[in-house]
Amino acid sequence: MLASPELVHACTLFVAVKFGTVLELRPEELCALGDSYAAGKGEIKNEKLAVALYQQAAHQGLTEGILNLGLCYLVGTGVEKNAAQAATCFQQVADQGSTDAIFNLGMFNMHGIGVPQDVLKGVAIYQLAANQGHVHAIYNLGLCYLQGQGVSQSEARAVAQFQKGRTRDQMKPALI
Repeated sequence: MLASPELVHACTLFVAVKFGTVLELRPEELCALGDSYAAGKGEIKNEKLAVALYQQAAHQGLTEGILNLGLCYLVGTGVEKNAAQAATCFQQVADQGSTDAIFNLGMFNMHGIGVPQDVLKGVAIYQLAANQGHVHAIYNLGLCYLQGQGVSQSEARAVAQFQKGRTRDQMKPALI
């Protein structure tokens, strides 16, 4: 009986890690393997190895690898917690157009996470992500209008933002 392609692929990844040939894996495979080690799916949970795999994927330019590395720095998974380093990772990915990273930078600026608190900049960043359809940015922008954070308080504009967000087909998961 022949093994399924998925099993062959999984065995290839295992051998690559076990015998130190991880550098030959594609960035997407490095990131997927990092996810497995981070969660302990099918492997022993090893957050430090997950970070090393994300770093390798990031070094090869994979946006998801950089984003995952930023999340590791943000919460201290496999590395020492470092919000400033997380902000650097998110900025790099935001520069590549990731609306999730742009949204996170808005949150960082609003709350002073890893960067000096700057509510006006946070609102402007939320607006940028909201203009690209990021549902959580649309919602947070609505909250800004409702509470008068960084913008003139306006219930009408808040409601408009909430309705705009509600009409989106599906919500994107928030990173933080």
